[in-house]
Amino acid sequence: MDYKVVSQQVVDNVGGLENIEGATHCVTRLRLVLKDTSKYNKAELENIDGVKGVLYNSGQLMIIFGTGTVNKVYDEFMALTGVKEISASEVKGAEADKKGKFFSVLKVFSDIFIPIIPAFVGAAIIIGLKSLIVANGLFGMEGSLADHSEFLKNLASFFAIIATTFDYLPVLVMYSAVKRFGGNPILGILVGIVMVHPSLMNRNTFVMDPTGAEYWNFGPLSIPMVAFQGGVFPAILTAWFMAKVEKIAQKYIPEVVSFVFVPTVTLILANVALFIVFGPLGNLIGDVLAGVIDILYNRRLISDLSRTH
Repeated sequence: MDYKVVSQQVVDNVGGLENIEGATHCVTRLRLVLKDTSKYNKAELENIDGVKGVLYNSGQLMIIFGTGTVNKVYDEFMALTGVKEISASEVKGAEADKKGKFFSVLKVFSDIFIPIIPAFVGAAIIIGLKSLIVANGLFGMEGSLADHSEFLKNLASFFAIIATTFDYLPVLVMYSAVKRFGGNPILGILVGIVMVHPSLMNRNTFVMDPTGAEYWNFGPLSIPMVAFQGGVFPAILTAWFMAKVEKIAQKYIPEVVSFVFVPTVTLILANVALFIVFGPLGNLIGDVLAGVIDILYNRRLISDLSRTH
């Protein structure tokens, strides 16, 4: 596939360069924001080499190329056109607004998690391989493959280390969520690292025995020094707040010192909000949802058992 030719054909069939307001991409799709949506030719776009489908949704023209291919097309497209690279928060969402708040919330979660799906997939496969090596009784043998091979034992240990996606989930979510909300994703990574900082008490240990936690004491305010492992909701809520703080700081801090003070103010306020407000609130939301899911699952299980008897 000639990616330059493909990119030019895309430009020609969306109304020309002057009709493209911005571009981005996800795992499988080239996403374009057009000034005039009546100018794109769906039939011609679908006939372009490598295109697997075309659809328009939530203010975006989405041209499906597939995993891997879309990255190469996007790079060539940006080099060819020089159009603005947009974040998901900048995409015009008139269609999403018409479908209501619930759809908009789902769209936010989609925008946050779709970019990091490859990290989940890769880590899951690696963990699966590691489990295969250490599984006892495989193929009828005594013990595991690791018990019979020093090489496989070391390979299992290596796999356990490199499959870090789930150990550092808040870092990935903070990066993607801050980017989604229009903030600096690098600052999001820093807050994500704070959420799993090794100097903080493990949250699972804290839940089992809160008496072992140390506290930061700021006058009447006492904050437990506890991490947020697996904190998806704390990360998303903090990322939203962080992006807002950064934009406000950029607006009011003088430009001559903004390079120094904008990230400083953003990081301090975001971390304060994480430990005082959004961390506990996010954990509460997660616990409530887990409880609801558990109740629904048990009801379904009881219903299925009653039918069998």
